[in-house]
Amino acid sequence: MSAMRQPLFFSFIWLLAGLLLVLPLPSAAVAAASPSLSSEDLSDIARIEDYLNATSTMQARFIQMDSTGETSEGDFMLWRPGRLRIAYDPPSPVVITANGLFLVFEDTELEQLTHIPLMSTPAGVLVEEEIRLNSEDLEVTGIRRGANTLDVSIIQRDDPYAGRITLVFTDRPLQLQRWIVLDAQGVTTNFALTGTQTGMSFDPELFKTKKNDLRRDR
Repeated sequence: MSAMRQPLFFSFIWLLAGLLLVLPLPSAAVAAASPSLSSEDLSDIARIEDYLNATSTMQARFIQMDSTGETSEGDFMLWRPGRLRIAYDPPSPVVITANGLFLVFEDTELEQLTHIPLMSTPAGVLVEEEIRLNSEDLEVTGIRRGANTLDVSIIQRDDPYAGRITLVFTDRPLQLQRWIVLDAQGVTTNFALTGTQTGMSFDPELFKTKKNDLRRDR
């Protein structure tokens, strides 16, 4: 994969998971915060899970920003279970799709494909058939409530030092608004949605790579 593409690709792999509303923390501090959840917290987690599980399709524009100063825009599509599409605006040649098994990074300019098992990435959280935020694999580390906002922060139980993810919603009614990711290196990535729509139909071809003969990075 081209070195110029790597920051965009790997920031995307992490951004599909959360929002951090505090200053960046060292990775050890990410794992340290694991407060007990109140009955109100558990109720809000259940509401969020119900909302996400009831959302079969979603489409929006996005603005991706990270703490290194890089900014990108494009189109986001989600078709649960298993499928998503991130198409960056020109001049970026990057299209990222999920087809149920793999997260596929396609560089149409270099004619390269990179495949990553979908469930080994944070993207798996959004496209699972049944989304559970507090489970054997994931741990909710906190809930934050603001003026018409509700945020849930999550870590991976088997690798708590890998980073922290927080999904951010507008509240009553719930709607996914954005996510920012804090990775193990202290880099944050903010992925904000605008013009969000749900309940539409998609052409399945949108979630496939355009060329079957593109060569893969190994």
